[in-house]
Amino acid sequence: MARQEENLISRNRTHNAETSWEVRKRTVWKNLWHQKVKAKLKHFMWKCLQNCLPTNEVIFKRIGHGEGRCSCCGEGMETIEHLLFFCVNAKDVWKLAPVRWDGLVDKQHNLWLWWEEATKSTSKDCGPERVSLTINLFWQIWKARNRIVFDNEFQNPPNIVSKAQVEWLEYEQARVEEIEQSATDNIREHQTRRQTARDDDVCLFTDAAISARMIRTGQGIVARKWNGMIMKAKAIVNQYKGEPMKEEALAIRNAMLMAEQVGWTKIKIHSDSKSVLDQIHRGNEYDVNIATILEDVQDLTTHFERYSFVFIPRTENEISHALAKFAVQLVDDIEWEQDFPVWLMDLVRKQMRVVALFCN
Repeated sequence: MARQEENLISRNRTHNAETSWEVRKRTVWKNLWHQKVKAKLKHFMWKCLQNCLPTNEVIFKRIGHGEGRCSCCGEGMETIEHLLFFCVNAKDVWKLAPVRWDGLVDKQHNLWLWWEEATKSTSKDCGPERVSLTINLFWQIWKARNRIVFDNEFQNPPNIVSKAQVEWLEYEQARVEEIEQSATDNIREHQTRRQTARDDDVCLFTDAAISARMIRTGQGIVARKWNGMIMKAKAIVNQYKGEPMKEEALAIRNAMLMAEQVGWTKIKIHSDSKSVLDQIHRGNEYDVNIATILEDVQDLTTHFERYSFVFIPRTENEISHALAKFAVQLVDDIEWEQDFPVWLMDLVRKQMRVVALFCN
């Protein structure tokens, strides 16, 4: 009996160790793919961490070609750690570099351990920028090594550092400009929504909520006049384990079915699910899990004289969001046309006082 317990404990320890390693790996890859650098640099770092860059050591071990010594200094085996940290050329680069990692010197013998510690700094001030610049420095060190190997051309450390800084700054500038342009586009889209709304439009706001504990989903649909006054509301409950994108798509479809049933012919459907709305706008590139629902949505559009689908952030969709969470608690669907719940009307009045309505 004691031996069985001992074996069970041993297996549990092994399982926990494996689980811990898997968690560490997922964290490393997640951090890498979220770095704000060019895609080719992410792929380069992935190869570095996998130790599959064709350094002289790797080539020597795989096919026995050469001696495996460093192409730049010839003083040691050209491992990825030697190339990036211990080679004379690399040391000179780090002396000139505008970023320091003095606290990680003891981890330089293992790039994986070094990277794990370095990426922990991304939660600090300027941490992401330090890591991004470091990746660019690694990349330029590797490129300088290749020029020696293939072109017999030596590149001095100041040039390596300068090129890394220039590429990093150019990418950062392009990224900032892209963010600013996106913000400008969002503002224009918001203004367009305000300007194009008409008096006879019915604005439908939709959202979905999921309760994993109760194994239920809820949908909230709120119909409002162009001036923000509420016309109709519906809370829909389903007893199954839902998926966010599917429930958001169902809420949109149900809102259109409600509009068709009432007889509204000019509608504007608002949702905070950008992924679903993007698929609706594309028209023929549907996720397999919601393809049937979105095909129904496209078919329903033929029943309306005028329609549009509008993305809004969650902060501007609080009423239907609250209604969706309320729906999760229900046993059956509820629909209101005149006597709306006090809490729902309070939310409407609060929104009308604090923010300008989309359909105004």
